[in-house]
Amino acid sequence: MKALATTVLLLTSAILSEAQTINPIAPRRGVYSIGFSIDWARAQDGGTESSYTVAPSYFVTDSLEVRAPFSFDDLLGNKETIYGIGFRWHFMKSAHSERKSVIDLFAGAEYAHASAGMGFHEDLIEGLAGFNYFVADNVAITTMLSIGQDRSNGQTSTTTNLTSGFTIFFSGK
Repeated sequence: MKALATTVLLLTSAILSEAQTINPIAPRRGVYSIGFSIDWARAQDGGTESSYTVAPSYFVTDSLEVRAPFSFDDLLGNKETIYGIGFRWHFMKSAHSERKSVIDLFAGAEYAHASAGMGFHEDLIEGLAGFNYFVADNVAITTMLSIGQDRSNGQTSTTTNLTSGFTIFFSGK
């Protein structure tokens, strides 16, 4: 057990020391990105659920990012397509500034609409907070917590999601 703890500590130290040489290209006006996440769950009854999300985005200012997420879910055999619009406000100083942090905190909001077979429709409005941890100048591990209201067939429920994936950033202007 001590060996495992020592290994984790050494790997963490190596990652953090290596991170000091990373010079993130975002957030910065004109940068665009594509975020990816994949979720898979197995229910107690043996059923499976999977979700694939792709989220292109664009920084309209050094702090404001506009996003257009798309998800394709397979929920116990029911295929669902989700599309939306959202924004994130980034608290990390611009990539133009002298402060170069590998952690980029953000908060935002998102609206999404879902549809599936048999006339199913769903609307989701959520607030979110998270961070990008840059592992390269243009690649970050993205983790996000979102809390929202889900309206489907006249019923409303509260949703809470913890999502992790990765984002690739591309230089713009």
